[in-house]
Amino acid sequence: EKARLEEEAKQKAEEEAKAAAQKAEEEEKEKAAAQKAEAEAKEKARLEAEAKQKAEDDAKAAAQKAEAEAKEKARLEAIRAIEERAEQAYQEQQKVEAALKPAETTAETKQQKHAVLVLASVSSGNRNQTTNRLRVLNLMKAHGIDPILLDAADPNHHEKRNRLFEISGIRGNYPQVFVEGRDGEVFLGNYEAIE
Repeated sequence: EKARLEEEAKQKAEEEAKAAAQKAEEEEKEKAAAQKAEAEAKEKARLEAEAKQKAEDDAKAAAQKAEAEAKEKARLEAIRAIEERAEQAYQEQQKVEAALKPAETTAETKQQKHAVLVLASVSSGNRNQTTNRLRVLNLMKAHGIDPILLDAADPNHHEKRNRLFEISGIRGNYPQVFVEGRDGEVFLGNYEAIE
């Protein structure tokens, strides 16, 4: 009986030891699985942070590139506008200089000589227009030109004045300078253009 009891006790102890070993093994496996899951979560978070940072960097770089391209486009457009204005100013200057250039003394040029016509409102109370009219007339005289002054306020000149308005496309703003020849009048410009 003693031997049987000892055998049972031994068997029980072995079973308990085996169960404890299995439990410890399971706990170790669970611990390893938890550590693995934690490491995977950390790696996933790191990769997501890197992807987010890369997206932000790419967006910032794209915005900077777009801004630089917009500035360069604006710069080129400004340069083109300046060049166009300079070309227009040059053409206007050439036109005015050609009109003010003293006529040659050949018989042919005498027949083709043009008159310079200044359309202005002599009785206008506008001080700026009066000053500009006097400046234009003085400028003409300084270049040896004796212009024809047409008073826009004179009822006798209204028909011609209106025709000149149609040519220049400007109404009521004086002075306006024209070259008058056999083929009609050609608009040279207003005070600013002549100056």
